[in-house]
Amino acid sequence: MRALLSLVLGAVILFSCGGKSDRKETIVLSSGFSMSDVSWFYKKGDNILIGQAFLRTENGTVITCAGYEVQLIPYSEYAAERLRFIYGNDKEGFIPIEKYPKKIKFYPDYAEFDRVKKTAVCDANGIFKFKDLPDGTYFVITKIIWYAPRLKGGYLMKRVTLEKGEVRELLLSRQVMEEE
Repeated sequence: MRALLSLVLGAVILFSCGGKSDRKETIVLSSGFSMSDVSWFYKKGDNILIGQAFLRTENGTVITCAGYEVQLIPYSEYAAERLRFIYGNDKEGFIPIEKYPKKIKFYPDYAEFDRVKKTAVCDANGIFKFKDLPDGTYFVITKIIWYAPRLKGGYLMKRVTLEKGEVRELLLSRQVMEEE
């Protein structure tokens, strides 16, 4: 009987502690989201955003976002709160690939929020462009990933405000240390 109890207890401990969990951590947000928060985003404007994204390794090698998507997300308090959780602030940030929170779920999670964005793709030099943008504040987000010999890189984010038909140049960059 004691042997059976030990076997059952051992199995419970093994299965409850030993494996990786596929469960997502739920992050409860205090902000709500409505399409009216970002209705200005769908108007045609005369602002242009031209950017470049790259990471510099310790040895000076430059890795661009070539071929990766750049997202342009209109400012809303809901978007800002999500980014504050991920990057620690909503102004500018970098998260190394191994520290990016992949197993999270935001609550409330609005399906329409995920559709409210414009995208561009970085060229070989890491350059991207958005045009015909209305006046407003945006979040620019992209990733830069490579193998050397393991997966390296991360995610860059920057908040930018455009107004009065400006042509804004934006640089998303960071030096990546060996341990990152």
